[in-house]
Amino acid sequence: MEVSKKLIELDQIIWPVFKLGTRDPEIDNGIYYINNEYITDSSEIVVNSYIIDNKNIKGKNIGMRRLNIDKDKLYPLRIAIYTIQDLIKLSCPKTWFIDTSGILFKYKKTTRAKLETHDIIQILPVNGIGCILEIKGFSERFKSLTVPGITQKYAAILTYKGKYLLYGLSSEKIKATWRLV
Repeated sequence: MEVSKKLIELDQIIWPVFKLGTRDPEIDNGIYYINNEYITDSSEIVVNSYIIDNKNIKGKNIGMRRLNIDKDKLYPLRIAIYTIQDLIKLSCPKTWFIDTSGILFKYKKTTRAKLETHDIIQILPVNGIGCILEIKGFSERFKSLTVPGITQKYAAILTYKGKYLLYGLSSEKIKATWRLV
């Protein structure tokens, strides 16, 4: 079965998103799966199908539906993506993703955004994971899932659609550049 090549806008994605890889997922009667083919020692081709999601099972999201699928038949979702910045960094034209609602998509980078590094003024700890960063030249604060290392004194800020996104941390000031997003 051919996968629907439906276009999806970033604001339509239900986070988190899971990276599936470059193999084309297939859909058959509401079941999303990926075939894994391998050749045995006796030169026999074996095909195993692993289920990504089953829309026929009741559940408000992919996680609830996957709880009702035999774990030996599940396709492993190893990489969860929680932010637009990480989706931009991890995507390439052949990579498939699935969002929490169960929509399969490829993310195509179509526009450019300016990337500049700025001084980190203050690192504010938070309960749990990460920190809040105060950055020189910005009135807003930025949430980071990782605490900057001792040498990481700069934050790379991406200007995308009039908004500022924390793109990464750096040990050195980098010349302003552009990124495809």
